[in-house]
Amino acid sequence: MIDMSALPHEVGVKCPSIFLWVEFLYGQAARLYIGDDHIMSSTGVQQGDPLRPLLFALVLHPLVHKTRDNCKLLLHAWYLDDGTIVRDSREMTKALDI
Repeated sequence: MIDMSALPHEVGVKCPSIFLWVEFLYGQAARLYIGDDHIMSSTGVQQGDPLRPLLFALVLHPLVHKTRDNCKLLLHAWYLDDGTIVRDSREMTKALDI
């Protein structure tokens, strides 16, 4: 799971034009209603949000670079929030620990 607390920083640096919009959408916990009851959603982005893939990718990006720079991988490919990593078990363990 990605630490979404990095979201404001990453959006501010990489997409400053949408920073205020993202802050409005995710600056506080959202109520998710289940019948007459509700739960508070305070981590991650909402399923079905059209910005979700972009926001997730922005937060994932530094982790992808850290993995690339610290592990000898045969392949690591990413599309939105899906990733594939190929290497021997030692390097895979190192990548997963990042």
